[in-house]
Amino acid sequence: MKYQSEEERIPIKISADRIDLFASLEPSNPNYRNRAKPVLGQLALLAADELRSVEWLRGDLEQVLKFHGSWVLGNQSHTDLLVWGDDVAIGNDNDPTTFGRLYFSSANVFLNCLYYEDL
Repeated sequence: MKYQSEEERIPIKISADRIDLFASLEPSNPNYRNRAKPVLGQLALLAADELRSVEWLRGDLEQVLKFHGSWVLGNQSHTDLLVWGDDVAIGNDNDPTTFGRLYFSSANVFLNCLYYEDL
């Protein structure tokens, strides 16, 4: 949550020398650049199971919820499915349902399953 923007986005890629490698935090809404994938809840659950505690998450839970809300605000289509902004760093290279398509036009199954599972 350290690098979360005012629009509640989190960078999709962070490196040691550059916090937002793909400029996904630029202040524009919608921002076609992809933000972090909606897997924070799943990662938190894995950590909580391993630690047998959720106390470590208490201070950041609101930010995780705001992150999910930012996906809906910036990437929800008229069909209520989420769409990728573009095809950069989405995790399934050259997927014909996403690769090379217009901005905000791919409501692919991968993204919507990630979001659903994360909730």
